Amino acid sequence: NPDNEFSGGISGKKSLGLTEKGRKIIRRMFELGIIVDVSHISDKGFWDIAVLAAENNMPFAATHSNVRRLCNHKRNLDDKMLKTLADAGGVSGINMFACFLDNECKAGEEAVLKHIEYICALTGPEHVGFGCDFDGPGQVIIGMLGGDETGFVRRRRHIDAGIEHTVEELLELLDITLRGLLEAGHLLIAEEQAEHATDTVTGHRYP
Repeated sequence: NPDNEFSGGISGKKSLGLTEKGRKIIRRMFELGIIVDVSHISDKGFWDIAVLAAENNMPFAATHSNVRRLCNHKRNLDDKMLKTLADAGGVSGINMFACFLDNECKAGEEAVLKHIEYICALTGPEHVGFGCDFDGPGQVIIGMLGGDETGFVRRRRHIDAGIEHTVEELLELLDITLRGLLEAGHLLIAEEQAEHATDTVTGHRYP
């Protein structure tokens, strides 16, 4: 959260984004097919990484950040951020910390479903997953202390929170989203390497 030698953090100076050292590290991470997580970075840092991700044709993720429009916390993402993340092929993981779900820090299970549905409606179900953060904050929502990310979805009927997607659809998308993100990163790098491969016998470079 604090500013460091690589970037501004969400609890630091709002105007501080990636430093030059930070940019070098992010570029190298993308070259290696590593998915960059922006959940604790400053807003300026988010946009710096978004530019580098676009330049390198790589997805990135906010692995445990929610919807700022539903809960106005600096750790959450606004609509423009969520759309940019989705355009890059990225994912936002829903955080179970009550103060990231509700402005009163009294969130229940319905709040989780509302954040999921909001992102589904804004960018599509392939761009939302679970980023529970059970080992981080001290106040998670009631019913989630057992560490079961999907059990509460099975227990609730989607109509309770005005959810348009069925429970089965939610469980499916939450199961495959992050896996698909990681595979996408590695596949992009594999394709890039294949395009510039060298025949070890003849020494011929392709293409």
